[in-house]
Parts: sequence; C-alpha cells; structure tokens
Amino acid sequence: MLNVYVFLTNKFEEIEAVTVIDILRRAEIDVLTVSITGSLFVVGSHGIEIKADALFDDVNFEEGKALVLPGGPGTSNYTKHSALLNVVNNYYANGKLVAAICAAPTILAGLGILDGKQATCYNTKAFPPSVTVAEQHTVKDCNIITSKAAATAPHFAFELVKAIKGEETARTISEKMYYHII
Repeated sequence: MLNVYVFLTNKFEEIEAVTVIDILRRAEIDVLTVSITGSLFVVGSHGIEIKADALFDDVNFEEGKALVLPGGPGTSNYTKHSALLNVVNNYYANGKLVAAICAAPTILAGLGILDGKQATCYNTKAFPPSVTVAEQHTVKDCNIITSKAAATAPHFAFELVKAIKGEETARTISEKMYYHII
C-alpha cells in the first residue's frame, strides 16, 4: 500500500496541503489527511476549513510509505504533538519518505533529522549550522524532501510523485496539468 499521510493542524498553509493531496491523487497515490487537532475539521491560515480523512489517534502509521508536513503559521503546533514527532522520527529512521514545506522543515531540523543534509525552508536562517542550506526551491536528500514556500508546492508535490512512483509518472501528470517541471 502506498499510503502518504498529510498532517493537518490549525493555521496550516492551505495551498501546501491541498496541492500535494491533489497531485498525489492524480498520480493514483493513496493519500490520507490526518488531523492532529482532535477534530476532523481543521481551519487553515486563510480561513479555509478542510475535513481531514482521519484523526491522528485512529491511524496505524506502520502501513505508510511517506508523510508530509505542510507549513504555515500553525507549524509550531507540530512540536506540541509528541506522538506525531515520534512518527516522524520513526519514518526517518526506517528510511521512509519524510517531506516538509515552508516553515515545517524547521520541525525536522529541531529533531536532528536534517543534520548533515541539504535542505531548504521559508526562513533558512532558522536552521542550525548542522544543516546545509540549499538554494533550490525543492531539495531531496536521501529520504527527505524539503521545499521553500507556498509557491513551490506543485514542484514539491511532483518531487514526492517522483520519489514514490518514478520520474515517468511525475512527467506524465505534470504534462497533463501543463506544469512542465521535467
């Protein structure tokens, strides 16, 4: 099963979550949106309410292949959810794909996951010196994908598609969308 878990918290950046969900589903990748708020209804940073597919406590994360942390003003909520941080650490340690965009790569940096790796985020000055700041908008280093900001969400999503289903699938979907990344 190709489960990709996209985590939602209040004040998440809507475009960073919805773009990823949409493009992954176009690539026929099984995506499950997971609320960490205790409610299926999560309100993004621009007041858009999204109904998550599941609550965090109801999901068996062992089945998954990848996880995605959208950024936005609510990014700090991830650090308050210790069970989520455990899942992130477990995915990384087991070679599963860990992806974060905008402010969310700082969560990975805080966990030490980005130490010695290349990464990017909205404010790269927030990275500790152990992280090599990359100038690209989206960076893949080992089993980690990071991306800069809301405007890079499509490229970020296509990097996920490439990592999960291959470059040809990413190319086919991007061409159908008239988004020429490859």
